[in-house]
Amino acid sequence: MLDAGCKLIYQPSAAVLHKIDGTRLTPQALARRFFRHGRGYGVRLQRSDEAGRRLCGIPLWVIRLYGELHWEALRSWRSGDADAARWHWLRRHIYRGVMTQCASDWWRRSSQ
Repeated sequence: MLDAGCKLIYQPSAAVLHKIDGTRLTPQALARRFFRHGRGYGVRLQRSDEAGRRLCGIPLWVIRLYGELHWEALRSWRSGDADAARWHWLRRHIYRGVMTQCASDWWRRSSQ
């Protein structure tokens, strides 16, 4: 469009609305999305030296956060707060993805 002579204008308040298929809004679909997001974060984490101490390639702080979210989900569920429990359950899939990516990279590198 720029080659055709159109001007580029930035409009920060512009919004784009689109329909989302209902199958993409299920808890399973959101868990898959969070997991994939975590795998992508794991790739970036493997390329940096900021991760700190690791266990089988997995940064220890990731394992700690995963465990905290798992127990927080159980605690919320037992106290009757189902919404908070679901949210913690979903968030833990991010760290599950990070752990999967980091461990698989570590395994691949150690077996070479």
